[in-house]
Formats: sequence, C-alpha cells, structure tokens
Amino acid sequence: MRSLINRIAVAIVALPIVLGLVYVGGWALLGLGLAVALLAVHEYAELVRPLQPLVLAAYLGAGAMLVGASLGGLEWLLGGLLATLVVAFVMQGFAGTSQPATVSVGSTMLGAAWIGLGIGHVLLLRDLEHGVLAIFTVLLAVFAADTFAFFGGRLVGRHRMAPVMSPRKTWEGFVT
Repeated sequence: MRSLINRIAVAIVALPIVLGLVYVGGWALLGLGLAVALLAVHEYAELVRPLQPLVLAAYLGAGAMLVGASLGGLEWLLGGLLATLVVAFVMQGFAGTSQPATVSVGSTMLGAAWIGLGIGHVLLLRDLEHGVLAIFTVLLAVFAADTFAFFGGRLVGRHRMAPVMSPRKTWEGFVT
C-alpha cells in the first residue's frame, strides 16, 4: 500500500512539473532533458555492466547530443553523436578494459545514442509548430498506459514477466 501512495504522490508532483517544463521549453526543457539523460545513462550502465561500457563517455556523449540539439539543431545533435565515438575510442585507449574494444565502445555508443538521440529529438520536436501538443500527447499516453498496466498487474497479475530484472512486473499487467 505504501508503494502505491508513493507512486501517486510522485505522479501528482512530477507530471505537472514535466508538462510545465515542456510547455516552457528552452533552457528549462534542456535541464529536464539532461537530468533524465543522467538517470537513464546510469540505469543503462548498470544493466550492461558486464560489457564494461565507458560510462563517462556515455554521460558526456548524451549530454553533448542534448546541448547540440538545443543550441544548433539536428546537425549538432549528430555532431554530439560523432564526438561520443571519438571520446569513447580515446577513453578505451587509456582505460584498457578486459573486454574487446568493439564490445566496450559498442555498448557505450548504444547507450549514448539510444538515450541522447531519443531525448534530443524531443528537444527538436518541441520547436515544431504543434510540437508541444505532440509531446504532451505522448507523455500523457505513456502515463495512462503505465497506470493501467500497474493497476491491471496489481489486480489480476499472477505470472511474473522478468523476475530477476523487474520482479513485480506481470504478463497480465503488460496486456492491460
């Protein structure tokens, strides 16, 4: 029950803040994007730890992509992606992980690109004519889907989906 109350409290506080920052745009949205990217790269690095990604390069790369998208558009977003590749190879030369360079640099690039390009395109989408409405629609649809999945899983969920990675997720919650 306490978990449910915490989730509701976070949703009541976080959802209006996120929607407000999307509406305001500019530096406020960039700050939100950087904070989300920081958390996402951390989560990604924990998931792929055995591959020994160059986590600092992933952080710097995702940040460079977001700042590039915000200040210079699509070209600078892609420039941040390419800079990530250079930084990852340089760091691989100094770090000398036990994984082959292709595995270490590849896992770094996958995480940085996945997160940086995704959030970077949200920043770019915001500047389109109906970009705010598009982002609001996606955010509210994801929020509603997660809410229904949570309650559906709590009510009828019996079969665990991925007990090691996410022990509370059920197939029934996924279907709802």
